[in-house]
Parts: sequence; structure tokens; C-alpha cells
Amino acid sequence: EETQQLYLWHFPPFSDFDKEVNTYVYEEQREASGIWFDTDLAYALPSGYSMSAEEKTEYNGVFADIDTFASESALSFITGGSDIDSDEAWEAYVSQIVGMEIDVAVKNVAAACERYNSR
Repeated sequence: EETQQLYLWHFPPFSDFDKEVNTYVYEEQREASGIWFDTDLAYALPSGYSMSAEEKTEYNGVFADIDTFASESALSFITGGSDIDSDEAWEAYVSQIVGMEIDVAVKNVAAACERYNSR
């Protein structure tokens, strides 16, 4: 149970009930949760959007590698393997993501969201 509690901070609370639940092991978890809770969800993707088969195929073709790279890079930044305060390291990270065609993934998600919002 304690292990499960250690990972709850990864998921933002979306209600006052979630904000009140005391499932934190560390004070830093409570602080991080507060930051997530106060985030403007107007920029969150709607839960009901869906991509066409063509969009999904194109999206999956680029995003799997981007997701892996972003996860590995986040771990490297967090553990000090890469210096997040270094403009050079950050620019290299961004350049790599751009080179992996993030614009293709963004284009497909945006198209799906536009269809969702026009309903």
C-alpha cells in the first residue's frame, strides 16, 4: 500500500475530494499535487476526441519513438544525467523531438480535437 501511495502524485487530482484525500507519504507530494490541481484544464485534451484510422496510423508511426525518447530524457534530466539548466542540452532535446516529426503527431491530434470541438 505504501508503494502505491508513492506513485499517486503522478496523477493530478481533478476534484475537491481528490485534493482533500490524504494519501501522501511526503510533503513534496502534497505540494506537487497542489500545483497539478491548480493547473488550467482548459488546455487539456478533451477525453472524447478520436482520430481517423489514417490519423491514428500516422500518429502511431511517429509518437511511439517520441514517447520513449521523452521518457528516457526526463529520467536523464531528473537523475542529473543531462543538465536541464543547460541551454545546449535543452536545445538538443527539443531539436531531437522536432527531428522525430512531433509536428505530425500534433497535426493529427489537433485535427481530431477540431472535429470534437465542432460537434
